[in-house]
Amino acid sequence: MTRAGTNSDSVKLVRRRLISGSAWAFAGRMLTALTGLLLNALIARVLPPAGVGAYFLLGSFVTVAVLIAQLGLQRAIVRLVAESVASGHPGRAHGVIIGVLRIGLVVAVVVAVLAWINRHLVGEELFHSQAIADVMWLGALWIVVRSLLALLAEGFRGFHDIRLATLFKGLASNSLLLILLYFCWLGLLPKTLSVVVMSVVIATAISLAVAGWLMSRRLKRGVSREKVPARRLFEVGLPLLISSLTLFLLTQGDLWIVGAFCPQSDVAIYGAAARLVQLVAMPIMIVSAVLPPIIADLYSRGEFVRLEKVLRGTAALASIPAIAMLFVVVVAAPEILALVYGEFYKSAALPLIFLSLGHAVNVWAGSGMLVLMMTENQVALMKISVAFAVLLVLGDLFVVKTFGIDGVAAVSGAVGAAQALVMLVIVRRKTGVWAHSSFGSILEVAKQLKTGVSSG
Repeated sequence: MTRAGTNSDSVKLVRRRLISGSAWAFAGRMLTALTGLLLNALIARVLPPAGVGAYFLLGSFVTVAVLIAQLGLQRAIVRLVAESVASGHPGRAHGVIIGVLRIGLVVAVVVAVLAWINRHLVGEELFHSQAIADVMWLGALWIVVRSLLALLAEGFRGFHDIRLATLFKGLASNSLLLILLYFCWLGLLPKTLSVVVMSVVIATAISLAVAGWLMSRRLKRGVSREKVPARRLFEVGLPLLISSLTLFLLTQGDLWIVGAFCPQSDVAIYGAAARLVQLVAMPIMIVSAVLPPIIADLYSRGEFVRLEKVLRGTAALASIPAIAMLFVVVVAAPEILALVYGEFYKSAALPLIFLSLGHAVNVWAGSGMLVLMMTENQVALMKISVAFAVLLVLGDLFVVKTFGIDGVAAVSGAVGAAQALVMLVIVRRKTGVWAHSSFGSILEVAKQLKTGVSSG
């Protein structure tokens, strides 16, 4: 086949993946967002404000524990599987999946046991909540099942199976949890924090069992597995672990600071705003569900012009609904909060606006974080993430006692926006491509998608 023919096939492949992947990601993320909103609304009505605050803090703690347990392998698995498939080594891709799951299981159990042993330190000393300490044994189970489920979901993404990746990234477990919490709301189950957390664990475990069965079927398709050295997995994963932890500080460190310095009712209010701000971030989350394997594929082929068109086009398309949602939030934040959570949470309006502004800038700046992750620039990402995580923590600590949750939200939104802009420049320096949105790139990606649909 000629080089021109190869390039033409590559263009068609990228278009097809963008169209089908974006469709699945859009539908899945929208349904995940809808079920997430319904879950938060139910939790706010099932538990008192103190219980809601405890649930948000426990969920945040489980998130950071899962990040540690995964050792950065949730990002490495996407990149290494996508690279192996693109280079014609499916057996190596299978070896990556098996190696990552084995490591992930062992480390997740260790982290879960440590979390349970230190339950009083986390619950009573850090978050001033006996309720969190009492349910930490359930939190430990949550860490294990959520960690393995996330690794499996990213494994499907590495195979460009956005449908299953989106399903097991949160939609399946959210849907099951919604049923369980509905029973709780009706009074068929006790309205306690332990029952809510137990429901989360059950829903996640069922999703994990189904995902594991589907992945095992994929790995039995007559491909001889190549053993991948653990050293290679760690070379990619460990820098991404540090980046993931610092990115966690950038996205949820503010909630921890509020939990450490503010009353539990303020934690519930701030957590409600932080959960609802995902409406503004939703477009870039949809893009993030599709782009990682495509970035790794195009970068490994040296197709930088096409990579930039994909990045800028998807960022531009994501910016339109994000800006529209930002406008709605600015105009009607109290009404939205009251509708979703109840009248008590209307005071989260100002934090919601501040956080939404930061997320809107992040959407406009594009997928710089994903580009650095998928292009051998994980060390640069790590340095940026550490610097801005320190800035966020220091800024939030400076304002929390004087300005409360409003000040924390203002600092967090500003730091998040600044990080996105700095990362945009670093991506340009490291890879030679821009990732931010523009009106011209909207037209370009629309043209490509139209051509792809017609040719399909």
